[in-house]
Amino acid sequence: MQEIKNEIKYKEIEFNEKSNVLNLMDCVINNLKRPEFYYMGNKEKELERMFDKSYVYNLGAYYKEKLVGMTQLYVDQEDLENYINISNLKDYNVCELGTALVLEKFRNNGIMQNLIKLQKDKAKSLNFEYMIATAHPENIPSNIALTKSGFCLKKQIMINNNKYCRNLYQMKLN
Repeated sequence: MQEIKNEIKYKEIEFNEKSNVLNLMDCVINNLKRPEFYYMGNKEKELERMFDKSYVYNLGAYYKEKLVGMTQLYVDQEDLENYINISNLKDYNVCELGTALVLEKFRNNGIMQNLIKLQKDKAKSLNFEYMIATAHPENIPSNIALTKSGFCLKKQIMINNNKYCRNLYQMKLN
């Protein structure tokens, strides 16, 4: 386990790695015991804008050059409007931590905590004041990762036409 921790490298995911991102997503999402834990939103829109930096920043965790984990930092205020309104953050610059995935055999190595910390640093460098995140209330590992990283539970909400229940978290960045 220590070998894996020492071998993990973190870097921004490049456009030419799109197929690796899709493979990681498929591998993790298709093996979830509870598929409702993951919600992508408008899949076509997400895939189309996956490398548009006015919309999202992609950060990957690599083990021996293989993408084994990732997070996305959503920065488009218009797309986050619903969460911003629910959180009463209308007067602030807000981003969202999203798509947090790690391959099962690489879990429990601190990868998710490191990815969240690096995305938090990125958000600060982009002058965001708050970061929000969501997790299914019964997805214990995700809820623990968020609270360990400094997020505070704001409230439980329903998204996507009341189909998905989520805990909405927020964190003040400075």
